[in-house]
Amino acid sequence: MAFVRGKVLAWHEMSSMDKATVIGIQEGGLYKLKGQPEKALLHNEVSSSELWHRRLAHLHYRALPILSKMVTGLPELQIQNEGVCKGCALGKNSRKKFPNSNNKAKGILDIIHSDVCGKMSTPAIGNFLYYVTFIDDYSRKTWIYMLKSKDEVFDKFVEFKASVENLFGRKIKVERTDNGGEYTSNEFKDFCKGEGIKRELITPYTPQQNGIAERKNRSIVEAAKAMIHDQNLPMHLWVEASKTVVYVQNRSPHKILGNMTPEEAFTGKKPDLSKLRIFGCPMYIHVSSNKRSKWDPLGRKGTFVGYSMTSKGYIIYISGQRKIETSRNVTFDEETAFRKSKESHTDEDKEEQEAPPVAPITNSTQEEYVLEEQEESDRHESPVDPPEEEKVSRKRPAWLRDTLQEAEGHSAPSGSSREKKRPKKFSSYSTLMCHIIDSEPSTFEEANKLQVWRDSMMEEYQSIMKNDV
Repeated sequence: MAFVRGKVLAWHEMSSMDKATVIGIQEGGLYKLKGQPEKALLHNEVSSSELWHRRLAHLHYRALPILSKMVTGLPELQIQNEGVCKGCALGKNSRKKFPNSNNKAKGILDIIHSDVCGKMSTPAIGNFLYYVTFIDDYSRKTWIYMLKSKDEVFDKFVEFKASVENLFGRKIKVERTDNGGEYTSNEFKDFCKGEGIKRELITPYTPQQNGIAERKNRSIVEAAKAMIHDQNLPMHLWVEASKTVVYVQNRSPHKILGNMTPEEAFTGKKPDLSKLRIFGCPMYIHVSSNKRSKWDPLGRKGTFVGYSMTSKGYIIYISGQRKIETSRNVTFDEETAFRKSKESHTDEDKEEQEAPPVAPITNSTQEEYVLEEQEESDRHESPVDPPEEEKVSRKRPAWLRDTLQEAEGHSAPSGSSREKKRPKKFSSYSTLMCHIIDSEPSTFEEANKLQVWRDSMMEEYQSIMKNDV
């Protein structure tokens, strides 16, 4: 090795300096080696804490080692996080906490807190826009019911009451809610009076008095948003995300309960978390023989969006059909979901930094472009001369604008005296495309009169049926 004229030369000890290779150059007072690090030498190991943080609906890291001692099916975890979790940063940012209450019931179903969350900006599958929660004060276990409108709250309360009282042989004694019209209707009052349930309504405009229900709604929404943003899922899956959050939080540590989960405090049974998976991860569903032919694939792809409450199965979202299914014969691809969670936000930042600035088109530029286009069209013989009555003023679609801009890009450079001419492939193309757009039918009846449109519709229909879209 030798340092010669600002370069670092290296050669094999059995050869001469004539065969030396430049392995570095001088920069300032130092020598910088050339080349890139070998990626094969880099080792990327998935942290158990990071993996289970996502499986547990983005449960905070401090609770992971505590939870591993409360349940089965969970490895021993440490308080270890690798930087900022993208899902938590986007879904859990908050300003301050609600004050905690020191009053606590002495047994399950003694006090039930309830609140409605919504109206959501995005309707879910099934056209749900709200959800209502019922929270047991003693165990802090939560039940969630989806609503299309607020007037369904009474029916859901009756359903919830019958379910829990029948299973556990205890009666609801107190219900604590806000003063919303869904809770103060005469129907609701008469039912609670007949069942001997005491009503506790908070003072108007003081939601802090219903802090348990308010905080629960906030934690559900934040965790659901974290899971949705973490995997870049559509927002109409907020129902499935919210149900999953409640399922997981019922099996997660709670500060008031000490070394016990809400599920164990309510039922007396230690929950098993071995079947938890990352929300939104790709999965493959087994297709039974009665739903396929002999040579069809044995599986199809879906997205994991929750746990079934009525069977030992998983909830699957079929994106192409916007449909929800339940199955137990599934294969998960959590590695893809984990990699997407860790890398997607980095790629987005890169794209934003590398994107070139786009100069806005002024009105004068647009006018010059239109005039020049008309002049060029006049120079060439047009294969299509649209009738005057068919010319309709419409906004050009993006694909047509791109084609015209590509044609315009073949003009002579600025300042050149050479005549501007498009290539032959663009000759009269603008006029042809304008005629196609201007003459296309606007209703089904108009399209059905033309054979070309009937053929196009039949081709599209056959494609849809073939791909089972």
